[in-house]
Amino acid sequence: MGNELDALSPWNATLAATLPGKLLLVGLTYLDADGALIDSSSSSVAS
Repeated sequence: MGNELDALSPWNATLAATLPGKLLLVGLTYLDADGALIDSSSSSVAS
């Protein structure tokens, strides 16, 4: 599994089918129009 996202199709159904029972780490980063960091957060999600 790579770190690349397909900009036209970010949802990967094959990958999603492997996720039940896994622990997912989710991170969100918010940037302003100039690209400066506004806020970031992370969490874990049990699927």
